[in-house]
Amino acid sequence: MLLRYARVSEMLLDLLISTDNMLKMIVTDRDVTLMNAISIVFPKTIVLLVIFMLKKILESNASQTVELNLRMSKWMGKIRKSRR
Repeated sequence: MLLRYARVSEMLLDLLISTDNMLKMIVTDRDVTLMNAISIVFPKTIVLLVIFMLKKILESNASQTVELNLRMSKWMGKIRKSRR
């Protein structure tokens, strides 16, 4: 899959070089293979995630952090009770 993305990216690179227009940034979803191919073919190009994906990533991390904090609070409460 990476080779396919890399080949398509190289074709795009050839097209851009022939028109003297180099990409400054590329917006993509969270496809890691595509992001890796872009970083190989366009090493100086900034890869940005779609705002929707960023929101999902942040929400996921935030919910995991909240869940971890709740578990830690419950665990600490049990420790405090056992010391009494």
